[in-house]
Amino acid sequence: MTGPKIRTAEARDRDAIVELVEEAFTSDGRDGHEEVDVVVSTWELGAAPRDLELVAVDEGVIVGHVLAARGDLSGREVVAVAPLAVRVAHQGSGVGTALMTELLVRAEAAGLPLLLLL
Repeated sequence: MTGPKIRTAEARDRDAIVELVEEAFTSDGRDGHEEVDVVVSTWELGAAPRDLELVAVDEGVIVGHVLAARGDLSGREVVAVAPLAVRVAHQGSGVGTALMTELLVRAEAAGLPLLLLL
């Protein structure tokens, strides 16, 4: 058995990503709306570099997502990462690690000097 496939997120994934992020960040006394708002706002601003928004897909279902976005740090463009979300049933199985590893590989290939983790 192989693990989830990591690929670039596509516009058609957005509903599934919103549902995933909300699930991943909802727990006792806390809902995931703040993280969902970060994702949706990033999309609305067009701040996500195309190849730096990734999903993990297992048997046709999106089980993980990571989003990087351009921002400003004292007048310099930087790329920050947030959020990283994994379906509850897949947490602890290496999905988040696989997403971050691929994101770092892509960021290095793009010549980004650093990624900020929010």
